[in-house]
Amino acid sequence: MGARVGTGSVGAGVGSGVDVAAGVGVAPCPWVRGARVGRGVGSTVGGVGVSRGRGISVGTGVGRGVGGSVGAVVGGRVGGAVGRARWRCVAAGVGVGSTVGVSVGSGEGAGVGDGSGRGRAWPLLTGERGHYELAAGGDALPFLNAMRAMASSGGMIPEQIWDAPAIPARRLEPGRPSGSAMPLGWAHAEFVKLSMSRALDRPVDRPSATWLRYRGKAPVARHAFWFPHAPIGAMAPGARLAIALPRPATVHWGHDGWSRIADRKTEDSGLGFFVAVLETAALETGQSVEFTVRWEDDHTWLGEDSKVVVS
Repeated sequence: MGARVGTGSVGAGVGSGVDVAAGVGVAPCPWVRGARVGRGVGSTVGGVGVSRGRGISVGTGVGRGVGGSVGAVVGGRVGGAVGRARWRCVAAGVGVGSTVGVSVGSGEGAGVGDGSGRGRAWPLLTGERGHYELAAGGDALPFLNAMRAMASSGGMIPEQIWDAPAIPARRLEPGRPSGSAMPLGWAHAEFVKLSMSRALDRPVDRPSATWLRYRGKAPVARHAFWFPHAPIGAMAPGARLAIALPRPATVHWGHDGWSRIADRKTEDSGLGFFVAVLETAALETGQSVEFTVRWEDDHTWLGEDSKVVVS
């Protein structure tokens, strides 16, 4: 995807032939944490992609010589520099060198690998929010109007809009194109989809089979799962409590202060864990289930009690 081209970086070195290196930084969503990968071919030192925040960066070096090595390192760092973007963004750094490694950074302010690159508000996400509003029974028109207002004077919807104080000298105004890729086909497609969805009074790409099955109503969970690595403290009325464990065990349990104590052996779920399903569907709101575990292989106890409240 396109973005503003920032300042490139130059790495000097001596090498033979043409060496190519590339780095890509991706930040698909705010909760993805950074990762880095480096790979080298021949005698080149592998390129390292650095993401100082969120995102994924990849640097690749191909060939021999210092030029290609520097290109790989710089390219990877440029790609990762935009990993801190607050919005979805993709940035790329490419280094090509024989005696000099050169990189070009994609993304606002990217180019030196210091984490300065950033993304801004994406109009297409306004379209996605409009689909949510429509599915929730609201009107998507305000979101369509917002996307229209973000477009250029020629009607082109950009990848990103300016979301900071105006800089008239650079023709940057809040809510207006920021100089990123324009038009962005993805954004235009989202606008068309939302327009059609509003006319149909439903998301145009809603799977018909899913709608016929659920009719917009969330299914009621028949089981509540408790895992050692993901314990729960509450469950809905009418659910059966499933204790999922990494190895065979007996679940020793009762309810409302260890009354009516019973034991339940686990069964192999076939999914990589063992499970004991407790008959708790009759319990009412405010009641609780207490349990502990005894392992079958060494007959030792878990060493602690757990409690799940019906709420």
